[in-house]
Amino acid sequence: MKQSDEQTHYDVLGISVTAGPEQIQAAYSELLAIYDTDSLSTYSLFSGSERQAILERSKKAYKVLMDARKREEYDRYLTEAGHVSSADMEKRDQRQPKPMFSMHDEQTIRQTKKNIQKKQVDMDTPSLKEDIHARTALSGADLKSVRTSLHLELNEIFAVTRIPVAVLRAIEEDVMQKLPSPVYLKGYIKQYAECLGLDSSIILPAYLNYLKTVS
Repeated sequence: MKQSDEQTHYDVLGISVTAGPEQIQAAYSELLAIYDTDSLSTYSLFSGSERQAILERSKKAYKVLMDARKREEYDRYLTEAGHVSSADMEKRDQRQPKPMFSMHDEQTIRQTKKNIQKKQVDMDTPSLKEDIHARTALSGADLKSVRTSLHLELNEIFAVTRIPVAVLRAIEEDVMQKLPSPVYLKGYIKQYAECLGLDSSIILPAYLNYLKTVS
């Protein structure tokens, strides 16, 4: 099986390789809600073709992972290609503990949002934010500087945005070959910026300008 997409099906849905059918279904349903044509949260960020591409990619991932035979074949490919370890796959046969951040655990998400807001108030970094907003080009490392100044952990960002931690690291470390496709990346940067208390309408164009300089 040849896999040309840089993102795995698990990455696309924002779930771990040990996710069960309920988690897969919940993740797919959430993506449909976010990128549906009636969604206001992403309407201004994506063109109709981009939105359709995201939905089609999500549907492909969903159909493979919800089919036991196809998933087994896909997991074998990932293991042989070194994308995941066999140990991770074996965990699926064991009793699964409750995830640290459940996709539908609204209480956890609300509390994490409150913690983030409190840190933004306690640390109060107006000069840093003003400097970030004034730049016409911003790297992932620049965004990381804001996160670390707020003493925010990547898991906190993940809990609120559902952006996979591996993707957040790739963004912050400016590892271009590990970044998701542009249609996904724009949404991630918007969510990440807002989670840091930044103006995403300024941050996203500045980040895209930075990418042009290094591409």
